[in-house]
Amino acid sequence: MRNFKMLFFLFGLMVITTPIFSSPKVEEARACIRQFYDSQTYVKELTNRNDGVEITGYFHKIGIFSLDNANSAHRAWCGAFQANAWLNCNVPVPFTRYLSRLASVDTWNKATAYQIPFRKADTGDVVSFKFRHVEGIYERHPNPSFPYFESCGGNTSAPKGKGNKEGVWIKTRLIRDVSKVVSLEKVLNS
Repeated sequence: MRNFKMLFFLFGLMVITTPIFSSPKVEEARACIRQFYDSQTYVKELTNRNDGVEITGYFHKIGIFSLDNANSAHRAWCGAFQANAWLNCNVPVPFTRYLSRLASVDTWNKATAYQIPFRKADTGDVVSFKFRHVEGIYERHPNPSFPYFESCGGNTSAPKGKGNKEGVWIKTRLIRDVSKVVSLEKVLNS
């Protein structure tokens, strides 16, 4: 009887923590974005001053050509990187008329019609942090009360032990640092 209770308890936890699967279109987009993140993790800033061929390419893909020779303070590229992830996977961006605005953290923050609570977030959703930065969710722990998640972001510092180059990195982040979440599923279903 004791084993039965333990099995029931474990099964109950599995049911509670197992995500509800969304449509094949959403799942394909999530897989595509994750592949994009994996393919870009080699990208590093040339001199840690928001520079490099790939970074300039992220800006060009969203229509920003005026920053090619700009001061590094004007070339924050975390939003441009997330926009590239979505555009690479043919995800439309209905919350702005101009793709160039996606370079700004504010544009992601103002997409209120497409935001969800973090507890409903999944791979490919874009999170903005309280410290004015955006990254994409790479992977969540199956237990919704676990305080950490894996994210992929551009224009972010290297994790400990990986050197000192800013670039595209997969990092462990605290959920309590998240300000807003833009839902890939809501965007695709709009």
